[in-house]
Parts: sequence; C-alpha cells; structure tokens
Amino acid sequence: MLAVGAELPAFVQNRCFARLGWDRKVRSFCRDRRIVYQGFSLLTANPEVLYHPLVVRMAAHGNATPAHVIFRFAHAIGIVPLTGTSNVDHMKQDLASRELALSAEAVLTARGERSGRPIRAMLTPQKSAKLASFSRGKRSPMIFTTGC
Repeated sequence: MLAVGAELPAFVQNRCFARLGWDRKVRSFCRDRRIVYQGFSLLTANPEVLYHPLVVRMAAHGNATPAHVIFRFAHAIGIVPLTGTSNVDHMKQDLASRELALSAEAVLTARGERSGRPIRAMLTPQKSAKLASFSRGKRSPMIFTTGC
C-alpha cells in the first residue's frame, strides 16, 4: 500500500504472539505512520507467558491477575488490546487492567534488564517514557469486540 501511494488504514488488527516479539515489526510500522495497532489473542495465543512464574508474581504483587499484567504490558508497548469475550464479568476484569500500576523495575525485570534472564517471549524494546507511563498506571483505551 505504501509503495503505491494508497491510503493507509487508521487501525491494524493482528493476532499477537509473544514468542514472535509481540508483532514488533508491524507495531513499529504502525507507530511510524500513526496507525493504531490493535492486538487480539493476547491471552489465548500466549499461555506460556500467562502462566510464567514472573507474570504470576507480578500479578500477586499488584493484587491482580496474570491477564491484567499481560494487558498492561501490551498497553506499555503500544498495543490496544482487543478481547473477544461476551462475558460481562470478564469484560469488567479486563477493563480493570487499566488501573494496574506495575513498577518500572518490574517491567525491566520482565525484559531481563535486571536479572539477565528475560522472559524471552516478553522481550520488546521500550522507551523510558513508556516505562514511566506504565509505572504510573496511565489509562489507555481498550476495545472490546465479540466473536473475534
């Protein structure tokens, strides 16, 4: 599209796999062109991250669930999470992730910058501003769809 001068989309919706860097190249393309990146299957496609001991500890420390941690991490790296739930309670739980505040230290640890042993699947480049907003629990949009 870009090569032929076609109009670029306002949104990109992609299935997002942690083991593939959370779709890093597509997110970078989108960020550079001010396209909103929306990720789906953040939980179902990434059970190895959802149940990783570090994510479980972060959740316990934040009085949250591992799903909350994944959604906040997604926000921090520029992903607007899409969820396909039609369950009202699950929607409320997913929205509660916007209130989760994890420390910048916790994010650096998840990225392996403190221990030297990262959660491979969670490795992504982040700028200090992203870490700061993540640690302050900055609110960001979350979109809910059914039947994704």
